[in-house]
Amino acid sequence: RMTGGDRHEVTVVGACNGIGTMEEAIDQETNGKWRALYMAEKGEEQRRIMVTAWGTKGVTYENMARDAYGEHFAREAPACDILHFEPECGKYSRQSQTSMRDALEETDKVRAIMRYATATRPAIVIMENAADLLGTGRMRECGERIEKHLRDALPDYNWRAQVVDPRIHAGVPMARARAFWVGT
Repeated sequence: RMTGGDRHEVTVVGACNGIGTMEEAIDQETNGKWRALYMAEKGEEQRRIMVTAWGTKGVTYENMARDAYGEHFAREAPACDILHFEPECGKYSRQSQTSMRDALEETDKVRAIMRYATATRPAIVIMENAADLLGTGRMRECGERIEKHLRDALPDYNWRAQVVDPRIHAGVPMARARAFWVGT
């Protein structure tokens, strides 16, 4: 269903992008044949980085919302091939002092972003967050709730979750494993 491939650009909508590492992965995987349709990022520094790094791919201040969790994101963002999002992970990290109740409430942000996916049905949905969400520790319950939000929003998609460790999977000396959920 994707419009990408050898002749077309892949279209992308991103939320809570950080500094654009997922855009870099998409750029490499599509040989640069992608275009940003809409983004959401609240931090000023992150917004500036995204526009500077990916302006040639269509990232502008005008097509970047400040809030990915409000109703306007689901209404304003156009349909795309790939939706990717990385909600704030501070409450899910191993070092977090967040109460379990607050961490579980934070998972509702995933459900808010998935309103957009339900409405537009992108070919691929990618969510990235703290690896502890797929571990055996105290954040596992949050990971299970996140997965439920993903599956409830798009029950006919095939979902896969995996922890990716850059040292093991990419051979780089970065010690920051991340959890990924991919739905197709």
